[in-house]
Amino acid sequence: MTYSEKLKHPKWQKKRLEVFQRDNFKCILCNDSESTLHVHHKEYISGLEPWEYTLDNFQSLCEYCHFVTEQNKDIVIISKVIKASHKDIPGLFTMLCFHNNKLFSILTIKKYDGEMITFPDTPVWYHKGWLEPINEYFNTIPIKDKPSKTNKSNAKQDS
Repeated sequence: MTYSEKLKHPKWQKKRLEVFQRDNFKCILCNDSESTLHVHHKEYISGLEPWEYTLDNFQSLCEYCHFVTEQNKDIVIISKVIKASHKDIPGLFTMLCFHNNKLFSILTIKKYDGEMITFPDTPVWYHKGWLEPINEYFNTIPIKDKPSKTNKSNAKQDS
């Protein structure tokens, strides 16, 4: 039996439903209850059928978080996702992905013709080390009319 056929097997369908019920039919990373849900295996063990794993080996993930989790599985385990939709473009999301409460990556993702695509102009920083904390990133963005330290000291001297 192929893996695809195994996923149609009644034993897998029952296990899949148990996972969704346990997770209240929501993505455990971003709490999305509207997008298509997938059952993610945390690990695969040779010789086990998909339905033979214990429930703690599975996670309910929306299709977007599942894509991001699979893309990063050899680098890090994603523990939380903040997913913001773009009101003008249905299905387009900016996702902030975290590992151990540290920002791991920021990306923009969209489902297009059944496949997930990320946009190359989106800032995505990940490497074998850790990212700079999110507040350091946002501190690099220039704020219009933000007084410099020099301006503050000059203003005090003038008064």
